[in-house]
Amino acid sequence: MTSLRYFLTISLLLLVGVADGYACFGPYFQPSGYMMFRAYDPDGNINTADAVQENCLAWQRLTSMTIPIEDIRYVVYTMPLKEYEAFYDGTGTYLHNFFTGWISEYGRDIMDFLLLAKTNEYIRQKRSSRWYYPTMRIDARMTIEEVVEKALSNTSTRLRDRYLLQAIRALFSLGNYEECIKLWNDEMSKFPQYNAMRKLAQPYIAGAEFRLGHSDTAFQYYAELGDSESIAYCAKQMGKELTTIELIELVHKYAPNSSELERLVQNAVREVEIWNDNGGYNGYRDCTDLMKSQSSALYQLSLRIINEGKTSNPAMWYYTASFLADFQGNTQQATQLLSLAEKAKGTDYVKESIKVLRIYLDAKALPYDNAYEQRLFAQLQWLDNKIKSNITPEAQEKAIKNYYSYLSINKSYYYWNDMMRRVLLSVVCPRMIEQGKQVRALQLANMADNRLLGLVNYIRDDYYSNEKKTMVEKTIPLNEFRRSTKHFNHLDYRNDFFILTDSIGVDNVIAYYGRVRSPKSDFDRFLNTRGYVDRDYLLDIVGTQCLRNMRYADAERYLGAITPSFYGHLNVYQERNPFEIRYNYDYNDADFRYQFAKEMNALECKIASTANPDERAQTMVRFAIGLRSSFGWSWSLTQYFSGGGHYGSKEFKRWHNGPEMQAAYKRVDELITTACSIVTDREVAAMIQYDLCNFREVATKYYDTQMAKVVWGKCDNLIDYHAEKQSW
Repeated sequence: MTSLRYFLTISLLLLVGVADGYACFGPYFQPSGYMMFRAYDPDGNINTADAVQENCLAWQRLTSMTIPIEDIRYVVYTMPLKEYEAFYDGTGTYLHNFFTGWISEYGRDIMDFLLLAKTNEYIRQKRSSRWYYPTMRIDARMTIEEVVEKALSNTSTRLRDRYLLQAIRALFSLGNYEECIKLWNDEMSKFPQYNAMRKLAQPYIAGAEFRLGHSDTAFQYYAELGDSESIAYCAKQMGKELTTIELIELVHKYAPNSSELERLVQNAVREVEIWNDNGGYNGYRDCTDLMKSQSSALYQLSLRIINEGKTSNPAMWYYTASFLADFQGNTQQATQLLSLAEKAKGTDYVKESIKVLRIYLDAKALPYDNAYEQRLFAQLQWLDNKIKSNITPEAQEKAIKNYYSYLSINKSYYYWNDMMRRVLLSVVCPRMIEQGKQVRALQLANMADNRLLGLVNYIRDDYYSNEKKTMVEKTIPLNEFRRSTKHFNHLDYRNDFFILTDSIGVDNVIAYYGRVRSPKSDFDRFLNTRGYVDRDYLLDIVGTQCLRNMRYADAERYLGAITPSFYGHLNVYQERNPFEIRYNYDYNDADFRYQFAKEMNALECKIASTANPDERAQTMVRFAIGLRSSFGWSWSLTQYFSGGGHYGSKEFKRWHNGPEMQAAYKRVDELITTACSIVTDREVAAMIQYDLCNFREVATKYYDTQMAKVVWGKCDNLIDYHAEKQSW
């Protein structure tokens, strides 16, 4: 029988749907649905830098590197104007703030500037209110016109760029766009491009140019800034709704080396990729034609941009074209384009993405011979190193949540691990099986599912405390969790590796276990150290499959080798005696599978060796009852989950009513038929029918036996439970 938590799990999933139903919990990804395309590096893109942080750092460099950034941020951005005016006038003190302390002693000019800047922003905010009208009086020390005058009159060298920014902001609010542009052309544009104030001023200049009808110049400035949203907005104001591809084309026209192109291209490909038939949102088909059209348009644009020769990152465009060619089903063309991407100039970030795509395309296109295995070995070593070297505490925490919660199966959260799983589980393992390399497929699936967990030391365990009547949270070592008798183990009985072991055939699993125990190559040893190869775990899987395949001598040998500390590891237990049809809940051996295998093996040997037909018949019936029960109410002897399904997932219907079960039922019928035909003693025959719950037959056909008297003596309680027999 299963635990209560298992039944609760099943019930929850029935509420939210099966594997493809994601509702409020996020999509279920098949391994082939992980997003692979990656061209945009947010950490390496200066356009995504936090403007607030950049400005605070500039203030720190201008004053003192010992001043905490948070102190600067508070004074510059958070402190209200009235509060700053009190500090400026000396009526407020800020001894706790190192920035105010420094500027009050060493930077009176900075104090003057900040007063003007805060006043400017206060007035501009009031003027931008929907309730503002020109004659409204604003409670400030100066007007916005005076802000412009004071900003332009200040000639301080170290603060000149800051005063110019304030003048441009004020002039923009006044609608004096020509003067904004003049200030930019005369002074602001002369500052280095990395200057923070110059970058903050440029969007105002772009806006001013657009308002004056100079859309080309505005687009140029926006493209240089990587502000594609403003380009799209301006185009819409001009009556043109840009498609994603048109926006990419427009940004490339004005700034062919803008890193914004990497972001736009990545988003465009992700739109296509996520609607792929193999992706997480594969329930929707109404957008298929649109996505194919977008894919084709972006593919053609990528090739055109390469041919124009203006880009300094041709590797990214070759990579994009290669990925889309494969998406469209032309793997050969994709491989050729990827070879060009590998040779072309590009960022390190894109070059790493190219290596991932190379692993994927090789897996799809190359013959699975020894040369490919060595190539795959080297590729996995590189990918494994990326997984180890890039993992963060956040990724480790998500890894635990992903594996621990059945509602987040296969969620995407860590690129390198996602890519290993996508390549191995969606391409390499199926092809290995097709090539007859089932052992290698099992090794690779094990690495795909368990490598990241091998890098995690602790797992957070949530469980319900009956004493406290509440949820309790604690952290325990991962290995302790995996072998614990107190925790429901989601880790080892719900992943793709387990699915494969539980369906690939017992001989292949036995061969895999042998390769774990005695690796034959460096590749074997590499894969063994990156999977979960706990001896008892594998022995139980092998032994259970032997029970399922009626190989009881083998089952006894494998299950008997399991250490007692592992007995409670399973998420199932057996409380009904498998050798009785009637309900009996006195059977609760911790090593129930081993005890069952031991007795079934003994019964099978006895059937073969016993000459006495009556004794042999009784042995056959006991064996048949045990065999039938092991696929019925005692299903935990041969299965890990009941009902032919696993958390509602259709993958786990693979053998329910399949050949193993059909063969077992056929053998049960044959054994009982044979037993009934060879028995000679009527008392024994009556006992057999009694054990089979055929009480009516005992009372009528064997009326002259002791068992008939037992039946007549209990006629109010005993019924011929034919229906129950069918559900053993």
